[in-house]
Amino acid sequence: MNIFEHKNIIQKELDRIGESAMSTPMFDNIEKPKHYNCGTIETIKYIEDVMGARDSLAYCQGNIIKYTGHRLWQKGDALENMRKAKKYADMWIDIAQRNKQDLNLSYPRSETS
Repeated sequence: MNIFEHKNIIQKELDRIGESAMSTPMFDNIEKPKHYNCGTIETIKYIEDVMGARDSLAYCQGNIIKYTGHRLWQKGDALENMRKAKKYADMWIDIAQRNKQDLNLSYPRSETS
């Protein structure tokens, strides 16, 4: 096989991969919204880094309330809003699990500790 045949094989494979990549959406309104993927770090990770675990939990909880409250039926697609609420609930649980030692998540919490 000469170099031109190798080049043709490689080009066909690149074309195939490119077509596959183009058919797979880069963004998804639930898992990877375009407006939250402009930099190199996910927004929730940045928020957790800047605000800390407890405030990040409140951020997630606020978004769960947003997507399950009035907005659920009044703005956008109700199923998409439910999926967004579930995504924030999953992030809420993930942050709590990763930081459970520092957060003292037992209930009821003692006012003295």
